[in-house]
Amino acid sequence: MSKDKPVRTTMRLARSRTALVRFRVFTEVFARYTAVTIGLLSERHGGSGAAPRICSGRGKAVGFLLSIDEIDQNGRYRMRLNGLDLNLLMVLDALLRERSVSLAAITLNLGQSAVSSALSRLREHFQDELLIPLNRQMVPTALALDLQGVVKEWLQDIDTIVHAQPEFSPRHMRREFVVLCSDYIAETFIPRVMRVLAEEAPDVVISVRPLEASVTLLPEGLARRGAHFCILPSEHCSALHPRAHLFHERFSAVVWRDHPTLGDTLTLDKLRDMSHVAVQFSDNGPDALDAKPLALSGIMRRTPVVVDQFALAAQLVVGTPYIALIPSRLGCLWAKSLPLRVLELPQGTRDIEFDEALQWSEAQLDDPPLRWFRDQMLEVARGH
Repeated sequence: MSKDKPVRTTMRLARSRTALVRFRVFTEVFARYTAVTIGLLSERHGGSGAAPRICSGRGKAVGFLLSIDEIDQNGRYRMRLNGLDLNLLMVLDALLRERSVSLAAITLNLGQSAVSSALSRLREHFQDELLIPLNRQMVPTALALDLQGVVKEWLQDIDTIVHAQPEFSPRHMRREFVVLCSDYIAETFIPRVMRVLAEEAPDVVISVRPLEASVTLLPEGLARRGAHFCILPSEHCSALHPRAHLFHERFSAVVWRDHPTLGDTLTLDKLRDMSHVAVQFSDNGPDALDAKPLALSGIMRRTPVVVDQFALAAQLVVGTPYIALIPSRLGCLWAKSLPLRVLELPQGTRDIEFDEALQWSEAQLDDPPLRWFRDQMLEVARGH
């Protein structure tokens, strides 16, 4: 007996070392496989269903060692790596950490019999006792101590893979962003945003839809119109949605360049006496932005024409004695292509100005592309 004991010990150590080397090879191959798989998925390659092959350091193809070959009684897949049920590694990690079957069972929320059964299967696979009962505790073998660090690191890598998020790349993004706004915003602000997107995210599409009074009055307007963002005067923003300031704007007067009675200066009396082309987005919507300041200035204007677009108001004054009050940026833009004059409002009128705001739904910003697009609009607005 004494002569055979060294031989048996030597054989056990050899088997242990062989098992450890084999396990490390398995984990390395699995790590390579998952890295390649995640890369393929992130590139969204269509597949034939064939498993990818991985090359070893010597250039030799290594087959896919991981397979799903059975489903347990609870309907969970059992994944095997060359015969090793990968679920057992979680049990092994808990056993090596707790050094107790009962404590490991509590940690894993399993029965003691299930943990004992798992330990038996681990012993069979590694051909090693792994944990030996001694004085009411379990003492790890030399192989188990070697495995402890490897298993812990492997499980951490798996956890990283499971919780991995696709890397966000604006340049390769293919998305449509729907923005509700007035024609004024569509003509003066959106083109600046588009120039940024053409450089940073060339495959992005911006769908600009007209602003409706219902959006300014009802918080569900964004969802009902299928919109991601709404740009509107801050006084019409919903208190139920988050918002961000974009920029400040003021009104100017626009008249036909060859107006028969108006010179280079607009007086308060002239503003009061002239007929106006008024802008109101909806019959049932809020008053026009310039209505209240004009009323406070004692101006009850005559409005023979009412339209729902600022740009249309600017076009309609051409060739007429009418006047229109529109945002200054839009007036300057249209004066470059139409025979218009842009005039400052006279002294004695209340300031006709407003702040444009960006509004969105809170839930939408869980999406990284939407957050990125919002930030791009805010950045453009800083230089607007």
